[in-house]
Amino acid sequence: MIDVLIITHNEALNLPHCLASIQGWTNRIYVIDSGSTDGTQDIARSFGAEVVEHAWEGYARQRNWALSELEWESPWTLILDADEMIPPDVRSRLEEIASHPVDSIREDGFLINRLTFFMDQPIRRCGYYPSYHLRFIKRGRGSYEDREVHEHVVMTGPRGYVSEPMLHHDRRGLEHYVAKHNRYSTLEAQALFREIVLGDRRQVSHMPAAARRRRWLKKNVMPRAPFSGLWRFLYMYVFRLGVLDGRVGLEFCRFISMYDSLVSLKLRDLRRRARTGGVDAAAVAASGLATPEGVQVAPTPAPATAGAARTGGGSGAQGPKIVGVSVFHGDAAAAGLIDGQLVTGVEEERFRRIKHWAGFPCRALNHCLAETTGGDLRDLDALAVARQPRAHFWRKALVTLTHPSLVPHATNRVKAISRVNTLEQSIASCCGVAVNEVPKLHRVEHHLSHIASSFFCSPFEEAMCLTVDGFGDFVSTMRAIGRGNRIEPLDRVFYPNSLGVFYTAITQYIGFPHYGDEYKMMGLAGYGEPNLADKLGQVVPALDNGQFRLDQKYFRLLREGVDMTWDDGEPDLGLVYTDALEKLLGQPPRKPDEELTQFHKDVAASAQRVYEQRFFNLVRTLQKMTGLKTLALAGGCALNSLANGRLLEQSDIQDVFIQPAAGDGGTSLGAALYVHHSVLGYPRQFVMTHSCWGPQFEDGDIRQAIAEGIPDSGGRDGAYGDVVVETADGDQVICDRIAQAIADGQVVGWYQGRSEWGPRALGNRSILADPRRDDMQETLNVKIKRRESFRPFAPSILEERVSDWFTLSYPDPFMLKVYPIKPDRQSQIPAVTHVDGTGRLQTVSAESRPLYHRLISAFEQRTGVPIILNTSFNENEPIVNTPGEALACFLRTKMDWLVLNNVLIHRT
Repeated sequence: MIDVLIITHNEALNLPHCLASIQGWTNRIYVIDSGSTDGTQDIARSFGAEVVEHAWEGYARQRNWALSELEWESPWTLILDADEMIPPDVRSRLEEIASHPVDSIREDGFLINRLTFFMDQPIRRCGYYPSYHLRFIKRGRGSYEDREVHEHVVMTGPRGYVSEPMLHHDRRGLEHYVAKHNRYSTLEAQALFREIVLGDRRQVSHMPAAARRRRWLKKNVMPRAPFSGLWRFLYMYVFRLGVLDGRVGLEFCRFISMYDSLVSLKLRDLRRRARTGGVDAAAVAASGLATPEGVQVAPTPAPATAGAARTGGGSGAQGPKIVGVSVFHGDAAAAGLIDGQLVTGVEEERFRRIKHWAGFPCRALNHCLAETTGGDLRDLDALAVARQPRAHFWRKALVTLTHPSLVPHATNRVKAISRVNTLEQSIASCCGVAVNEVPKLHRVEHHLSHIASSFFCSPFEEAMCLTVDGFGDFVSTMRAIGRGNRIEPLDRVFYPNSLGVFYTAITQYIGFPHYGDEYKMMGLAGYGEPNLADKLGQVVPALDNGQFRLDQKYFRLLREGVDMTWDDGEPDLGLVYTDALEKLLGQPPRKPDEELTQFHKDVAASAQRVYEQRFFNLVRTLQKMTGLKTLALAGGCALNSLANGRLLEQSDIQDVFIQPAAGDGGTSLGAALYVHHSVLGYPRQFVMTHSCWGPQFEDGDIRQAIAEGIPDSGGRDGAYGDVVVETADGDQVICDRIAQAIADGQVVGWYQGRSEWGPRALGNRSILADPRRDDMQETLNVKIKRRESFRPFAPSILEERVSDWFTLSYPDPFMLKVYPIKPDRQSQIPAVTHVDGTGRLQTVSAESRPLYHRLISAFEQRTGVPIILNTSFNENEPIVNTPGEALACFLRTKMDWLVLNNVLIHRT
């Protein structure tokens, strides 16, 4: 005997034909109905069917519910749609199968051929016939995959085939047929969006090979293929001989190609809206029930899949756990979120001890995993990557094809991109898991990651967004609007035009050749006059729309190409300028070991002036476009603190937010935040008020470092040669003793809590000194830091005292703006007053930095000055990470004090 399952909603026109075809030879017929209003239930009962009402959960879930919850009598179940019929020859074949003892039948299920009708005529070709569907299954041997459209039966056992066709004939007319397929196209686009973008991994490995091929093509080829609808039409009408079906074959092929075009169009729209935040991707992840028109829908939870939005993350109610990585670029880094809150972020250079370390940030990734999931990659909900190699592909191809000299460099870039495209292998190897256990990777365009890192950390509900750097994903500049959890790009500046490259070119010209040396030129600019700004303005002409371009005769980007190395280690960037720049400026470039002359200082000042002009033009025109007065700024050029301070000074911008890792390292955070907010659709709740997100070490680690670094100490308090180790009794004791030591002219290594996120030391991994001393700048530069004497030092100032000492009073907790120091105050703090009367300040709040605030307050009580000189705790290396590195730096330099949490170490 055979039982039958039919799912219905308003099927009065189709159901009588379906039931008539199975009446008299089947056993139990279940009709699962979801609130029909056209008499469907009465029709079903008139044929002897048992009607069960069940709120709609989607085709697959309706069937799975019925198969698992209803009482079935027969060993075989026939599953039909209401618009399908079983002809006599199919009936005979099914009865013949069911007549045998069930255990004697090898197959667990049978695929039945199906003949589809379109406009009341059969479609015998077009790739739609023969068409096999698994509809006849042994009880308990199959269930439907959790997919909202084109779902397949999950069955591990062998399958058989019934070649005689059942009939698929919807009698509700063309208008209903079109409306139904329009709904299906939405559902299929949403399903593809979840699989491609959100990482929904609900895959069925036990599908027929042909079905798996079709699924693979729909996911990986059709969404990216231009003219996908046209290709589908040619395939069906020409290659699958739809032409032989006559006029109806032509119309059917046109209709299905239109359906494919709608799926592709809707998928592109979902992806576009996800990028700009215009779609709630969490809702997309939770939606997708294939819903007949007008049906009442039961609430259904989102699928608990890697990367899909859900109520909780890897460990329940905490919310989604996401780690972002910045890879194969300078300042490789990782950052971890739990429920949208940053819990940790660190650059790989801190572990590798190589400045601006480029490559795959394995150690940073493992650190972030330890703090988000306890160390298990498999407990992550998503992995975000701040690179999208496919972005702007056609622009890249066009530039390469029209400039043959770039082909060798393009080959190197392709190799680098291939490493990004095979990240799963690097991640699996780094984290000790199998490749198939790596969570779905969400690749986020470089500059979207930059903007997300700033806007989503800012206090602004709405703001202008601007990112400026060298290049990333073929873009150097992006302007956008941020609103809530959405980012809407407005325009981009593409390769080969870049303010960052302009600044790098001049940095190289004046003899600073290393990656990341631009800050040296910024410091040197204060010593010069911008008397060459008109000449350098020719190098980067301004455009009317606020953008700019590079005059390519001064650059190698298109003429010869520029070598860039992002292998594991220090990044290396080849020479970017041409001889034309030398001719324009009238002097040969400076070699690194040559003296810095006034000419070089004037070049630096002129380059800074031109940069500011182009940068301000970008902001002014963006403000005209948006009417907004708050700005979220990011990108490597956002570390140009001179320009940032002058922007506030010379415009009506009310506030500028820059998160501390504004360079490429910060894109790891931005990618993670972008996935959380703009892809998964979660609302914002995080505002960054401090920078202390890196590793921290406990008292046991400190004592171990002392035992290893100071012979015979065993990590204990005591005097050892010229070094004394002692434990302070409370924070106030520490602050009082260290404030007095600084006031006495001593230099202190200050190591507290978590390390800072970004390139600035902001009071946790800092060297501190007295800003009142004329000789302190030279002492630190030459005797401790061993760096160029012209480079300025920064003041950390109590936030509530800024207006007493500076002409601007905007808070800046991340040391990313330079403000003029009031003229009558400059002589009081010469060590932090630059030659041009400015200071790159850090404002210190009692709420966000209580211990550091208390230390500066103690210094003010002794000196009347609410400022301490602050520089990074390092000596021509990355900022110290571990207590052992801090102790080693202290011992090999001429620092007087080292404070490791509550342990005081000083020289006798």
